[in-house]
Amino acid sequence: MKKRVSLYLSLVIMISSFLTVSFIALAETTDSSQSTQQTLHNDSESVVNKINEDALSVSTQKEKEVVSSNSQEQATSTSEKIDRRQQSNSTTNQPRGPSSRKAVANIVDSISLTDSAGNPLTEVTQYTEIRVNIAFSLPNNEVSNGDTSTITLPSEFMLESNITFNVTNDSGDIIAVANTNASNNTVTLTYTSFVEEHSNISGKLYFISKIDTSTVENKTDVPIYIDVEGEQIFAGDIHFENQGDDENEKFSKFSWFTNAEGTEIYNELRVNPSGNTYSDVTIEDILKTDGLSYMKDTFSIKVGNWELNSNHIWIFEEEENVTDQYTIEFSEKGFSIHLGDIGNKEYQISYKTKSDHEPIEGEKFTNYARMTDNQVVINDVEVTRTYQSGSGEADGYNYTIEIHKTNETNERLAGAVFEITRDRTGVVVGTIETDENGHGLIHQLLKDSYTLKETKAPPGYVLSSDEIKISPDDFGSDRSVLKTIINKKETPTINVSGVKKWEDNNNQAGKRPETITVNLLADGLQVDSKKVSEADNWCYEFKELPKFNKDREIIYTVTEDSVAHYTTQIKGFDITNTYQDGKTSRTVTKHWEDNNDQTHLRPENIMIQLYANGQKQGEPVQLSEKMNWTFTWDNLDLNDPFGNPIQYTIKEVAIPAGYTASIAGEKTGNLLITNTLKKKAEKNNSEKTQDTTTSFTSYGLPRTGEEKGWWLTIVGGLLVASIGGGLYLRKKAKE
Repeated sequence: MKKRVSLYLSLVIMISSFLTVSFIALAETTDSSQSTQQTLHNDSESVVNKINEDALSVSTQKEKEVVSSNSQEQATSTSEKIDRRQQSNSTTNQPRGPSSRKAVANIVDSISLTDSAGNPLTEVTQYTEIRVNIAFSLPNNEVSNGDTSTITLPSEFMLESNITFNVTNDSGDIIAVANTNASNNTVTLTYTSFVEEHSNISGKLYFISKIDTSTVENKTDVPIYIDVEGEQIFAGDIHFENQGDDENEKFSKFSWFTNAEGTEIYNELRVNPSGNTYSDVTIEDILKTDGLSYMKDTFSIKVGNWELNSNHIWIFEEEENVTDQYTIEFSEKGFSIHLGDIGNKEYQISYKTKSDHEPIEGEKFTNYARMTDNQVVINDVEVTRTYQSGSGEADGYNYTIEIHKTNETNERLAGAVFEITRDRTGVVVGTIETDENGHGLIHQLLKDSYTLKETKAPPGYVLSSDEIKISPDDFGSDRSVLKTIINKKETPTINVSGVKKWEDNNNQAGKRPETITVNLLADGLQVDSKKVSEADNWCYEFKELPKFNKDREIIYTVTEDSVAHYTTQIKGFDITNTYQDGKTSRTVTKHWEDNNDQTHLRPENIMIQLYANGQKQGEPVQLSEKMNWTFTWDNLDLNDPFGNPIQYTIKEVAIPAGYTASIAGEKTGNLLITNTLKKKAEKNNSEKTQDTTTSFTSYGLPRTGEEKGWWLTIVGGLLVASIGGGLYLRKKAKE
């Protein structure tokens, strides 16, 4: 019977062992399966990503191949064209010597006459600037580098000066160089090598002329024919009417450019041409365009007679140059000449001004002058000259800069002010202020480079320190450029200030330190500290501190490093130290690193135990949000009975679930304890908020660890029962 029982027990043990191995294998297999599932999932993602990357790589490679292929085709095509041209040139040029320059005719498609801004001509006077617009096209394979086409104006027109300008394409390639010759009334185009390398060339050019009053009678209609290499081309009819000068004129001014670059302007003042009598005359002149200055060595003052000619134009006949008889008083932007008692004398005053830069097409220069007698204004005049170089656009100040101002969430902002500076001159040409739609603009600008600088931010926003650069290429076909500029909200700041107070009978014991250290904490985290002394009147201040952290107001507190023989009391930001010989204090502050309790795991309070040389000091104290998570222990012994300094430390009684704890500042007495949220706790808490339908395990399937624990418990119980039964039977057998 005993043997049979022993046999049964042996069988139970064997079966248990087998089950144990099987169950463990099952658990490990399940774990491995889950791991494999995860691995396969990760691998599948990797494969998908790899396929996407490969597809992108193939796509990119194909794009590169296409681009490369196109480039090669273009290069091959261009190369073939060049080779054919070189071969043709070689074949053609070998039998002959170098070709001479030739005149190219039959190039004009149309000619029109407008005012200087491109508008239709109405009444034309001797002062009207007439723009000659020519559209042209060149015959293919007939024009060479250095060939020319000459445009000859009729005798009714005259060119005021000799200028040179380029005819270019959008890429800046020079197709031809135009030169005007005022002496023979011609404009000559000299072609560049561009015409040899391109076909179907066409373009436009224009230049400025005026009516020659010496050849045109007053009040007449004039048909205008322009000669281009012997071909007479009708440009249009002009109705001319001479604009005579005022025979009662007392004072006037006129000007014109004297060089092709437009950097010099000749100015002439007519003083008393009608011969009135004056007793105390002063001439004043003001430059109203930035970048202009007087050429002082060009000033001339002459006495003579102003006479009206047959066209009723004042002509001056000089009698005497009296420049050295008068003093010219210069100011920063003007000059004055006191002529005094001139009686009925008539004067001509002339001078030149210069620009500190070469103007661009359409740039304006304004000059103001006036004549006074006994401080009474006799007449004043303002003259504006517009630079017309003969190339490019001639509509002047017709470009626009627009600003759209928003914040970081795309809300429109009003009240932003920008200063617009023209880079070429360094002069501020205007300002832009945004309206309630965040929009602002400035008109009448030249096509040039500009810098935008914000001078006033919208209320509640930070002034931008960025400079916005605008180049001529930024202007679109509508002759405007739009810049969207974003402002950041102002970060509200606060100042934290306090006073150190001493309760020690004016340092009677002589143990007050020369300096103490005040610590600033933001939400329990030390962010700054200051040494404070009597020289500071024991006052301290932390300035321009951010008021908010992610829209949540920051709680600032102060502590101090412990002071020997003094206890500490903190109220608000003021610290009071009371003298107690042999005593000290310690302050603890709790800081949370949990993203403002995003997972809601932070407890309402925590308990801190103080230790003196490793031994508990009193009972644990409670810290909570109501206490700003801070506490101060007073009346602590400074030294032990043997006179050795006591080392005070702290421990958190129970670290909150899901957090770790770290402690700092034990050597200074400014005790800081930080609870940091564990990533796992953050993740688990995040998982709790997920939709349980996304996971099969959420319906109660045990996890791998749970499977092992459950089966091992059963197996362990069977083993214990088997061993216990065997021992019991052995004992009975002995009995």
